[in-house]
Amino acid sequence: MREMINVLLTGGTGQLGRMLLNEFDTQQLSVSVLTRGKALASSSVMKVINADLTDRASLNNALSCDYDVVIHCASNPRESDTVDVKGTENLLEAVGKGNVKNFIDI
Repeated sequence: MREMINVLLTGGTGQLGRMLLNEFDTQQLSVSVLTRGKALASSSVMKVINADLTDRASLNNALSCDYDVVIHCASNPRESDTVDVKGTENLLEAVGKGNVKNFIDI
């Protein structure tokens, strides 16, 4: 039996993130979706993590495990300096404390 791949997806409630979730093979992936508060229900194949990319403390508290792949789809064109730039820096810092094998920034 193949080992599960542990995936963290940011932006899972956005247009691209929802499309990716629909394409994931849940037989081989253990998926965690980071969201800052939009309604998204955890299920047997998906864990929801509530945290805000712009709040370093919430990320550090929420991201406590290692990921084989982090797929970063979160974005906010209206607040690009805060979310896209600083939020990505915060995410990299938080996941960098663990063991991340691959980081994909869309």
